[in-house]
Parts: sequence; C-alpha cells; structure tokens
Amino acid sequence: MKNDVTAEYVTILSSWADKPEVETDSLLENTYDWLKLQNRGSLFTVRNEVFSFFTSVEKVVRSTVHTSDIDLLQNLDIQTLLLKKMECEPDVLAKLTSVCGPLSKESSSKLHTEVLKCNIKMRCESFLKIYVFTKVKTC
Repeated sequence: MKNDVTAEYVTILSSWADKPEVETDSLLENTYDWLKLQNRGSLFTVRNEVFSFFTSVEKVVRSTVHTSDIDLLQNLDIQTLLLKKMECEPDVLAKLTSVCGPLSKESSSKLHTEVLKCNIKMRCESFLKIYVFTKVKTC
C-alpha cells in the first residue's frame, strides 16, 4: 500500500518536469527564458503550470511574511500559519490539484500537505537569511 502511494507521488512529481523541446507561446515564456539563464542546477526546470502554482504560493507568502512585521511574527508558528492560509486559498489549491492530477482523497491530501510544507520551509529559510543579512548590513 505504502509503495503504491510512493510510486504515485514519484510519477506526479516527475510529470512536473518541463520538456525543453516543446515550444509554447505563453505569458510565462519570458520567465521561462530567464529561468533557463538563472538555472543553478536544480533537479529540473518545471512546466508552466507548476511555475504558476509556485507563483500563487509565493503571493500568499509575500502577503503574510515581511521583515517589517518581524516583531509580530516572533511569537507565531509561521509555518503553520502559512500552511493554513495556503490550504484556504482557492488559487493555490486549484493550481496544486491541476499539477498533481487525479488522486485518491487520502493521497491528494497527503501530497498537497507535503508539497506545501516543503515550499513553506524553503521560503521561511530564505526569509530568515534575508532578515539576518539585512540586520548584519545595518549594524
């Protein structure tokens, strides 16, 4: 049972990879070209739909977490706060469902939560690095 779910997740995540031989005339084409130039050797570049999902997640993060609110954020579990906001955001959920494809309710819920948690963790680490860098620079 667990191996079947794992195989399903691997198939879905593998489908997120972009196929460079396919050319598209989309609004994200300039971003795609820029990403190719900025690629730092990650696992793979992603399809437009996956990039759009990450963009919608980024909007939630940026609207919630800013360095100007650092005093308010110190007493909060930012990761849980962001996860709850993303789970209530229709755009994030629609795009995540779109890139994950059809799944059982159990698999879908677990995969959605894990993908969001991983993204939140990366964003929180980046936020912290920027905050520390800014503090060091101003001291």
